[in-house]
Amino acid sequence: QQEKRVSCTPSSLLSFPLPQWLKTPPASEKSPQLLTPSKMGEDESPHHSELGSFGTQRGSLIHKLLEVLPTLEPSFREKAARQFLEKESILEKQSQEIVKTVLTVLKAYPDFFGPSSLNEVPFQGQIGGHDVSGQSDRLVMMDDQLLVIDYKTHSHVPSRLEDIPSSILKQMALYKEVLSQIFPHHILSCGILWTTLPRFDVLPENLLKKFCP
Repeated sequence: QQEKRVSCTPSSLLSFPLPQWLKTPPASEKSPQLLTPSKMGEDESPHHSELGSFGTQRGSLIHKLLEVLPTLEPSFREKAARQFLEKESILEKQSQEIVKTVLTVLKAYPDFFGPSSLNEVPFQGQIGGHDVSGQSDRLVMMDDQLLVIDYKTHSHVPSRLEDIPSSILKQMALYKEVLSQIFPHHILSCGILWTTLPRFDVLPENLLKKFCP
């Protein structure tokens, strides 16, 4: 018996009914928007008005010294700080103020800078379709608890938690949200270390929730 052959021509292919999904153009892919918490609402942050243009540089120098000095013996810290600031061409009067500020912070909060702490910790996560990239100034590990610390070097320090700029609270809310994903088995607390006084403010959960994305 002769086998029937089915011809397949271009015209016959065009007449074949295509499934609907094949007719629908693919949705355009959207890259997640990158959020950098520390840069959010910078215009709302309190400025170093009393310090003029030196305020930003002063803040960077304090951050660097709080990163490096805890690794040294306490008796070597002042000399090392002065040498560092001299290399940065900082005037003597300004250098004295910075050294005093940093050493006072280290003396007031030694547990923040002990062996169970980590400095300048970068992290990345995703919240609501947004990539979030940040860097915590200090993380302190305490068994199943994690303390997230952010330094603020402003000359003006809010007297009440309610007076802290919303940009800072948004930043800390994002930090906590992302770090909770990275450390799901830890109880996270966030706080701000105002270096000028110094004073450490723990940010209550109910306050941060108002600024969660």
